[in-house]
Amino acid sequence: MVLRASHHPYTRGLVGSVPDHRWPQRLHGIPGTAVGVGVRPPGCAFAPRCALRIEACEIAVPELEPTTNDTHMVRCIRWQMVEPVVVSREVDGRTITEGSGVPLLEVKGLRAVHRSRQGDVIAASDISFSVQSGEAVALVGESGSGKTTIGRCISGLHVPDAGRILLRGIELAPEAGQRPRDIRRQIQIVFQNPYDSLNPRRRVIDEVARPAQILRNLSRKDAEAEAISLLDQVQLPTKIARSFPPELSGGERQRVAIARALAAHPSVMICDEVTSALDVSVQATVLELLAQLQRDLGLALVFISHDLGVVANVATQALVLESGIVKEQGLLRDVLANPVDDYTRRLIDAAPSLAPAGSPEQRQ
Repeated sequence: MVLRASHHPYTRGLVGSVPDHRWPQRLHGIPGTAVGVGVRPPGCAFAPRCALRIEACEIAVPELEPTTNDTHMVRCIRWQMVEPVVVSREVDGRTITEGSGVPLLEVKGLRAVHRSRQGDVIAASDISFSVQSGEAVALVGESGSGKTTIGRCISGLHVPDAGRILLRGIELAPEAGQRPRDIRRQIQIVFQNPYDSLNPRRRVIDEVARPAQILRNLSRKDAEAEAISLLDQVQLPTKIARSFPPELSGGERQRVAIARALAAHPSVMICDEVTSALDVSVQATVLELLAQLQRDLGLALVFISHDLGVVANVATQALVLESGIVKEQGLLRDVLANPVDDYTRRLIDAAPSLAPAGSPEQRQ
């Protein structure tokens, strides 16, 4: 009842932000920035971000009252005006490029191995795919399936044992340090763990501005101005710019890491579980931002995720990986609708969904 007949604007916003592999739709994050921890306005805490707010909402906290029945309660004085949840099957107008011209990024026959005293582990075996400008390819699979290693090979952080990586038809050196500065600028990676990826001794504004200064030769002033703009785009308040990463939450750190990658103006962005530390509303905002950059700038994404709902709202093609081996590969809509491999079916069946029980989507 709460999910399908939500009456509070905040609940409605959260439901509209949830990605679902069975109900792909265009996601809309909740506008504005949530109040900080320990900061509570005198009225409804959601009022500053609510399109339905009136003066009374900001004066006192509304009473909890029944809606259509005594078991469904809501703390909102304008709950009757909240629009019902309507699932749209239209996503964001992404188009599928049928491989015309030279792909922006190509991976050919990639093989990667992790070596240790205990022995060698093949993390990726014979991986091949390509991505055009404005497209996204999803690397999907359980932990240990090789997704992150493939992303690290593309970014030059893990040297593959075999295979080729090409950007606009030009083969890249295996190590990032061997690549020209402009190539390093064009391929950026956002890591899954924001606690390790940010320098704890560098202020947020310096962390985000640094790629713009080093890789794009912007002045300190221009780089800081762009950093402030990027922090706003990922829904972080301006005051955070002067903070250090240890002063931020995990979700805030991850948004800083995303802003830092975008500051380089990349052509290819490798996203390694970038939304796993975010709440659904902020996640929707970040996915909206990435979709906008795909449309406006032709940004190509290599999206690493175990969340099929997120993948369904981002990617156009998918590789399903198990123990470093491609189990299934193709257009994402085909992989989700008609999985051939048993491993893919198990992943889809295990993925959560808000689709109503007994609906055609649930019976797929």
